Amino acid sequence: MDPAVRVAIERSFLAQLPGAALERLIGGAVLDEVPAGTTTYRAGGAPRVSLIVSGLFRTYLAGPDGRQVTIRYARAGDVLGVMTALGGPAPLYAQALTDSMRLRIDRDTLRELAQADRAVALAVIAELTATVHSLWQEMAATAFATVPQRVARHLLEIAARAQEAAGGVLVAHVSQQDLADLAGSVREVVARALRELRDERVVRVTRSGISVLDATALAARAWPRDLGQ
Repeated sequence: MDPAVRVAIERSFLAQLPGAALERLIGGAVLDEVPAGTTTYRAGGAPRVSLIVSGLFRTYLAGPDGRQVTIRYARAGDVLGVMTALGGPAPLYAQALTDSMRLRIDRDTLRELAQADRAVALAVIAELTATVHSLWQEMAATAFATVPQRVARHLLEIAARAQEAAGGVLVAHVSQQDLADLAGSVREVVARALRELRDERVVRVTRSGISVLDATALAARAWPRDLGQ
C-alpha cells in the first residue's frame, strides 16, 4: 500500500473498520491525481466516495445567481461523499484547490459492508455525525467569525471561482474595499488582516490581485475546526 494512502487511512474513519472489511474496501479502490482547479463533483451527479490522500478540496453550494458558499474544506484523511453513498446525489460541488491525490472508493461496496457488518455501520454513523458537527461549526463560523476569518474565507472562495474558470494558480482579483464590503468591515481592518497574511507568506498582494501561496494555511484561517471547543 502507498505510504501516503496508509497515513490518510489512519487519519480517517476508515481506520475504525474491521481488517477484513477495510481490505475489501481498499482492494477495489482507485488512487488518482487531481490537478488544482478540477471540479470533482457537480450537483446531482452520480454518488461517489473519496478519501483525500493529499492536497486541499472544498465543497460548496452554488446559488442561481452564480454566487458560491463553501461549506467544508477537506484535507488528507477526510472522506468526501459518505452521505451520497447512503442518501443519493448531493446538491453541492467539490473542487480541488491544490494539486491533490484521492482514493476513489466503491460506494456500493461501502453500502454492502455497512449493511452486513455492525462495526462498519457504526463507523459510518460516526463519520456522518462528524459531518453534521462540521456543518454546525460552519453555521457558527458564518455568524461569529472574526474579520480576519471572513477575509480568509472570501479570498479562498473568490480565488477558487477564478481557478475553476481559468485553471492555474489561486488568485483573487478583488480590491481591499471589495473585501471589506464582503467581510462587513472597513478597508483599514481588512488591510491589516492582509498584511498579517502577507507577512506569514500565506498570500502575496500585487496590483493584479491577491495570490494564495498557501491554500491549506488560508483554509485553516477560514475554517476553525475547533470553533466553540
